[in-house]
Amino acid sequence: MRSSAQGRRVITQPAVSLPPLRTAGPAQAQQQPPSLDAKKCTLDEALANGLVAIEVSVTGRSLNLTVRARSRSTLELTVPVGTVFIPADRTQQRVAIPHSVALPILRPESVTTARLSWVCIDQERRTPDGTYRPRPERAPDGLTNLLQALRHGNPDETQRQVWAYAQRVGGVVTIHRELRGAPAWLRFFIGSEG
Repeated sequence: MRSSAQGRRVITQPAVSLPPLRTAGPAQAQQQPPSLDAKKCTLDEALANGLVAIEVSVTGRSLNLTVRARSRSTLELTVPVGTVFIPADRTQQRVAIPHSVALPILRPESVTTARLSWVCIDQERRTPDGTYRPRPERAPDGLTNLLQALRHGNPDETQRQVWAYAQRVGGVVTIHRELRGAPAWLRFFIGSEG
């Protein structure tokens, strides 16, 4: 407290420091404080209900997601772990989102763009690059569980494990050969016999 020359006391408060906005990953959308009137839903739910339209492209190590609001409601969208995007060119790899991502709050009739990290699914296909279909799919439970188990790991190791899983499911190679040297808990978790 301090006194002014006229005898009044003025109470001052220390400045409040707010934490910075957090990101869900190095190349992912920034999270915003929740809006009290926002409808919370996943991207696939919003698409299924006609609340949004999307455009998807992959360049380098980023998946560029543009979301256009088609509703009169404010939306708080998330892209769940295991969301799979399908390329327009079927010779390219499908990509999966390895971490759940909260998108910036989408106001009615607005557009937001986010850059998301991704992992490839189909090792035998070409590197992802270009336009992807605007209808994502959900990954099988096994792949989603694997991505959740590896969420804090090395991105290169995560990629290798996803390819091994996809090849096992596709019957191309057995996972125990691909996972040689992987921790025992991981081999057990995804069903490797070795």
